[in-house]
Order: sequence, then structure tokens, then C-alpha cells
Amino acid sequence: MHVVSIATPDFFRKVYMFVYVFGTVPEAPADIKVSMSGPTSLLVSWLPPRRAHGRLTGYILYKRTVEGGREPEKQQIPAHKTQFEATELRVGLVYEFWATALTEAGEGKRTATARGTASGATSIPAAIASFGQRILVRRRGSVTLPCVAVGQPQPKRKWLGPGETAVTSNEHLSVESNGSLVLADVQRRQSGNYTCVVSNKASAGSDDRITYTVKVLVAPAAPKLQVAATGASFLQLTWSVSDPGGAAVRGFVLNFRTEAGEWEERALPRDAVTYRLEVILLFLYKFSFSNGVEIGDPTSKY
Repeated sequence: MHVVSIATPDFFRKVYMFVYVFGTVPEAPADIKVSMSGPTSLLVSWLPPRRAHGRLTGYILYKRTVEGGREPEKQQIPAHKTQFEATELRVGLVYEFWATALTEAGEGKRTATARGTASGATSIPAAIASFGQRILVRRRGSVTLPCVAVGQPQPKRKWLGPGETAVTSNEHLSVESNGSLVLADVQRRQSGNYTCVVSNKASAGSDDRITYTVKVLVAPAAPKLQVAATGASFLQLTWSVSDPGGAAVRGFVLNFRTEAGEWEERALPRDAVTYRLEVILLFLYKFSFSNGVEIGDPTSKY
């Protein structure tokens, strides 16, 4: 897929054209793991590819035993699913699994190989089939952090928030019946690590855990604007950014007007740190910048 970006005159609004080039297959699913889910069953889970290069139409999951040298079995999985439980496995055999993603262009690259063995035991240590990830969410948005657990007896879950403190339900945090943690109407203070911990009697004191790193993106703070130099017909402005709001600076906006005139707007590139404003009459001006999340508050007027 090729992305063509066309900037409109207001600089920050862009038109994106996504051109899918058939023949470009998807990357491999980002990760894969195998967890024992029953005496003769294994739960295989994976993450979608980071770049699909098109619309995902499904996955292919491959399975084979290490011994025997047989061709792998193939199982086609719908695009909305990222887990599959292999059942009725032979006890004691080592099974290998790997996955590929599918688009209209064809089958993509494979994951690394994940291995698992069905033990036949009815007592199975707790394990997490989900994956810890880095999550970006806009302020006042919401995000769900899955924690799919397997094991016998039924695992117990607990969630730890930033600072390894136990999560308690409130207006911003809640744990669903399936064990997922939901962050709602998030604020910047909720940025940090959220860890799901599972255990059961079969774990023998050794729990399993995954960690999500959540970063809440907010509008940038007003830049610090200064007049570095003046002349008969110009003002040399400089600025610095103290808080970009958690995202990369996309550009700056300078607004200015004469005392009796209308406000004008000047878009400036993201790497700019100074600007020469040609003046004929006394200007009033204010300054702000965008980080791709929101356009921040302007500086004070001059």
C-alpha cells in the first residue's frame, strides 16, 4: 500500500489517498503464543500484522507434530478472530504452530514457530493468552485491555495500575466479566502501565502476567513565544515547546493582525523555531501548534 498525502492550504488538514498495489502481501502477524487450555487441548493466539497492505480477509493457522515429519495441517480463520483452540491432541507430543495473514493480494509472511504440549493432566497452571502492548489513546477516549486466561481450576485475575497499585472500579476504570479492563473518558493522569496477573492452585505460586503501557494523548500546551529582534519593518519571533502533549509536533500556527484589521493565519513547518514577520503597522499576534491530536491553546496575545 502506498500513502499519498496532499496538504490543503490550511496546512493541518490533509487528504490521504490509500493506493493498494495488488501483489503486496501482508506482513506476518505481530506475535504468536500457545497456552495449555485443557488436558488434550491448546489455545493458540496471535496479534494482527502491523502492516496488512490492504484489507485483511483472514488468517491461516498451521499445525504439525515435531515427530513424524508430516506435512502441516492448515486451518483458515476469519479475519475478526485471533485465537484458535486445537483439541483432541495426542498427549505428550510436541506440537508446532505458526500463522499467516491473508488479503486480496494473497498469503503473507509467517510468524515464528510456537510450541506446546498437551499433558493430559486435569490440573493446568494459569496462563494468559492475550498480549501486552503499547496503547495510544486520545484524552476523553476509551480503550479495552483484554486479559484472556486459561487453566484448571479457573484462574483468578487481578489488575494492577500505575505504580503497581490494585485497580479499583470507578468512573474511569472497570473490569468486565471476561476479565478485560476498560478505561473510559481517560485523562492524562491515567497514563502508565496496567498489568493483568492470573494464578490458580496449579500455578504453585508462579503467576502469569502481561503489561499494557497506556499513553494518553492531549492537546499541546501553548508555546513560549518571544520577540528576539525588531526593526523598522519586521519582528523576529522565536518560540519553544514545553509540552507537546505526548505526540510529535506536526506544525505551528501563527495568527496576527493589525490593530484595526482582521486576524490572519500563517502555517509554519514542524521544525521551525523562528519566524520573521514583516510589519508595516503595529501587529497583534498569537501562536499555537498541533501534535496531530488537537491544536493547542494559543500563547497570550501581544
